[in-house]
Amino acid sequence: MVRVMKMLLVSLGLLMAMPVHAQEANEGFAEWFAGDWRGVGAVSGNDARATLNIAPVLGSNFIELDYRFTTVADDGSLGHFSGRGFYRLEGAEAWTGHWYDSTGSVHALAAALEGDSLVANWGERGRSEYRRVGDDRLEVVDSFQAGDGSWREFARITYVRSAD
Repeated sequence: MVRVMKMLLVSLGLLMAMPVHAQEANEGFAEWFAGDWRGVGAVSGNDARATLNIAPVLGSNFIELDYRFTTVADDGSLGHFSGRGFYRLEGAEAWTGHWYDSTGSVHALAAALEGDSLVANWGERGRSEYRRVGDDRLEVVDSFQAGDGSWREFARITYVRSAD
């Protein structure tokens, strides 16, 4: 009985410590995430070059993502896109915010850390995964949810932290 009580107390202590650990993990990821990133990859099957600038803003109450890319289609035509997201860490584990972009779209954002990734759901059917790949590399995969419930990737860009 004493052994069971000790196990329960240890388990309860671990459960009580989880929000603090989650808060520290989120803050640590946010600190690492901040910076200027340059990347290459593909968007909708076209080669893309992108920038992602991430910084605390508005009295450090929010984290702003300033995202831009240019694509080159097979015929040589260029496509341009830009968007800005504002996230706030809500409680120990959830990131919330809003996204605005050059197509005129506005999406609610809800994100959480999953291992080395921040997984952000936007709108009703969009998702972006920001995966840490080493100290100075970041992979971003954007997907949409198809009618059958599966996720379909439409963009993948690998970034390197900019030295300037």
